[in-house]
Amino acid sequence: MSNVEKNRGLLLHAAIERNDFTECQRLLDKYGITISTVKNRCGSTPLMLAANGICGKNNFRLLECLLHAGAGKSAAERNRKGKTAADIAKARGATEIANRLRALETNAAAKESFDRCKICRAKLRRRSKLEFVQDQVSRGEENNSLLMEFFKNDENSVTATSSLAKTEFHRINSCVAFRKELTESMALISKLKRLRVAWNKENKNGIGEEDNEASSFPNSFSSWKGWHIIDLCSGSSLTSAVALHLLPDITITAVDMVDQKTLPHFEAAGFGQSQFRYLRSDINDAALISTLQRRLSDISPDQKNNINTIVFGMHCCGTLSLRVIKIFQELQADAILLMPCCLPPKAGLNLTISDLVYKTKNQTEQYLQWAEFLKQSLTETKDFLPRKEKYTEYSHAVIETNLEQIKDVLSPRNALITGVVKICK
Repeated sequence: MSNVEKNRGLLLHAAIERNDFTECQRLLDKYGITISTVKNRCGSTPLMLAANGICGKNNFRLLECLLHAGAGKSAAERNRKGKTAADIAKARGATEIANRLRALETNAAAKESFDRCKICRAKLRRRSKLEFVQDQVSRGEENNSLLMEFFKNDENSVTATSSLAKTEFHRINSCVAFRKELTESMALISKLKRLRVAWNKENKNGIGEEDNEASSFPNSFSSWKGWHIIDLCSGSSLTSAVALHLLPDITITAVDMVDQKTLPHFEAAGFGQSQFRYLRSDINDAALISTLQRRLSDISPDQKNNINTIVFGMHCCGTLSLRVIKIFQELQADAILLMPCCLPPKAGLNLTISDLVYKTKNQTEQYLQWAEFLKQSLTETKDFLPRKEKYTEYSHAVIETNLEQIKDVLSPRNALITGVVKICK
């Protein structure tokens, strides 16, 4: 569909939403089926809007006008909540319309030339974006170290690639920006693997500093049992999905405000709630801490004090990065890996932070100053204490921090802040 047709379709959406039946009729008479199937930002077609009764007394006439223009061909389409026009009509009690649209839905689905997900009925690409990137790596056309790590030819990575290419993960393996987002996820996971190597060398006296002489991107750990990642601002949960595959037996709790229906089908892929749980929550919600603490207790009640808790924060917007740090502190977690996104508005910052971040007009320098401030925020936590039940013998604890730019992250927002609890006996 061309941009011209899409824009015309959006004009039809606008006319429907303001209940301008005359304009709807004019657009449909002039452009017909080319605009009657266009989706808006919510993934809704004009037929879905009519099914929802948005045009009031003109709704029946609008429905007839749409069907006459060929909109019935889009009856099997689903919005971002996974609903068809028939589902929407049924939900509002319009049984007669729902039955009519259901018949059109069945007929349209039978004529489709593509496959749909058997769980959510979403359209499936013939080939996922993951498979395209994999082909580039196998042909030697890819030199990004993070992508090469994910697709490297060892048993763990091959299994992960094969699994993530399945239809259960179509919501992430076919996203437009898959290549970029995979580098972001791998930046956190690679760093965590290095930290574990160092942690083992430190004899579990805190996770410890990264050992640059450790084997590059180690995949040698047969199990990550006893490790818990809290993936804050998780979005589509790509990072969680990749970690579940590359870190065997890891436990993950993802937190975001998106509808769970927009996530991969984790349970259908074999990852039950004991291993992966999604919490739909604003990370600013004061109740989130207690919810996460209960989750920690549920993971392994008999050895909850031996759980290594790692907080992930990938591209948290503005002051949400500060909230991620606060959650790390309040949970008394073992480490935090944070890659901030956009800067907070200047007007909302106190004078000290504003002067530090916005003392230059160069946006790259502003971003790095913001990252440096976040790093310092970790070290300024004077009252941080590790869980006493976990570390029974220590004199004090410090948080060792690091800030580095990960050049292979395909985004200008590539500053990775690491904070690791160091136990001093």
